[in-house]
Amino acid sequence: MGYAASTLRWWSSQIGRDERVRMVPVVMRASSSAATPEMVVEVGGARVRVTRGFDASLLAEVVRALGGAR
Repeated sequence: MGYAASTLRWWSSQIGRDERVRMVPVVMRASSSAATPEMVVEVGGARVRVTRGFDASLLAEVVRALGGAR
């Protein structure tokens, strides 16, 4: 999954201007099983496992509830 350089530049410029935009550290970990690809999102002391087909809006709500986004 790639990102366009222009998109990254735009987000970089927004971080300094908008106090609502905040970076959340995301730690990628290899899956223990190749048959079930997953990603682990760490917010503070919490870890959330995300697998293929996850509900993106639910994940956003969880991250907000953990204090990772405003």
